[in-house]
Amino acid sequence: MAESMEPWHDNLWRRTARPAPTYPPLGADATADVAIIGAGYTGLAAALRFASHGRDVIVLEAQEPGFGASGRNTGWWVPFWTLMTPEKALERFGEADGGRFCQMMIDAGRLVSQLVTTHAIECDIRQVGVVCAARTPETLKKLQNSAATWRQWGAPVDDIDAAAMRGYIATDRYIGGIIYRDGGQLQPLDYCRGLAAAAVRAGVRIHGQSPVIGLSPAGNGWRVTAPMGTVKAQQVLLATNAFSPIFGKMQSKFLHIKIAMIASEPFADQGRRYLPQGVAVADVDSRDAFGVGFDGDGRLVTSVLPAFRDGITPAAAARPFWRMFRNAFPDAPERVGWQSLWHGHICVPSDALVKTEELSPGLFAAYGYSGNGIAQASMVGTEMADWMATGDRARLRVPPMALKSVPFAGMMSLLINRLALPALSHVVYR
Repeated sequence: MAESMEPWHDNLWRRTARPAPTYPPLGADATADVAIIGAGYTGLAAALRFASHGRDVIVLEAQEPGFGASGRNTGWWVPFWTLMTPEKALERFGEADGGRFCQMMIDAGRLVSQLVTTHAIECDIRQVGVVCAARTPETLKKLQNSAATWRQWGAPVDDIDAAAMRGYIATDRYIGGIIYRDGGQLQPLDYCRGLAAAAVRAGVRIHGQSPVIGLSPAGNGWRVTAPMGTVKAQQVLLATNAFSPIFGKMQSKFLHIKIAMIASEPFADQGRRYLPQGVAVADVDSRDAFGVGFDGDGRLVTSVLPAFRDGITPAAAARPFWRMFRNAFPDAPERVGWQSLWHGHICVPSDALVKTEELSPGLFAAYGYSGNGIAQASMVGTEMADWMATGDRARLRVPPMALKSVPFAGMMSLLINRLALPALSHVVYR
């Protein structure tokens, strides 16, 4: 059984986001061509694309757009897979399907800025790239091999030597790395809310505070039930990612992993003392994915192993991270101010690759971004809509995969979140 989503009053992005309209609950029975369950990046990108196909769309959201991972992440987007290299993708899926998958990821990095520009979304976007840094020759070689493969498919991924690395991160800790130039940073909740506003302008109906409590076949379509109304639709897209409480068989397909984010007080120099070019950097050799990035106001925003003590302060949660930060930057002050701590969950399939499927005729699902969803979810939602609207599976470049359940997924998720991650934090942060 998945843990429930935590409140988000301490979420930096919620506190700093631009005002957004309130989307009314579904209050009566309605009909649509397509019902989308979940108003995150996947669901809203799909809604926009369906509208371009002339489809009548209703989006049902249990809370409000961006309440889940789409409004809780660090705001970095990088056009790659969390645990899959392009070389492995080509090996696993073959030159044709693997190549299409690689090209989809490349296009996903560009799609974010295209959507922002096309729909005039104000989200503090900075497409300045994201650096992956290496401390060991073995890691550097793997990064360089992946960069070479990405370049073969046209991606702007460049090698960085040790000397040039200091221009990105002001420390001698790293011997080199690569930069994904189509990556960047943004205000993730503003981006999600901007997609919602664009969808509404395109004719999409969005209903907040409308958790789905029932889903059943109805004639040649589906009936989706919320507390105060139903939607009868020809097709349904499940876009809830890690949160699909009523869809029991979905829960067996992925692990539901808790993660924490922290944000500092703004740095006077926007963090340029540490990141001279303002480009976020991820340490690939770090066991907790140590990363450094600053938002548009100069706050250090990053993910850390989650805090499990009730009432823990942002400063206490950030203390282990700051020790690691000072290892990288010995001249950093002993203390800085921390203003925000919030938690979210990521959806991790057995192979950490996004999954797309038709569960039953007319019932589709997309999930499993493994903590790297801004670009992937935007693209997968877009291409899911193309597939569903045209009936052409080739419009979706995620390869068909044998969908394996994770044995005892609910219990495994609980054990990881309650036992394994706290134990790992003692090892990583000791």
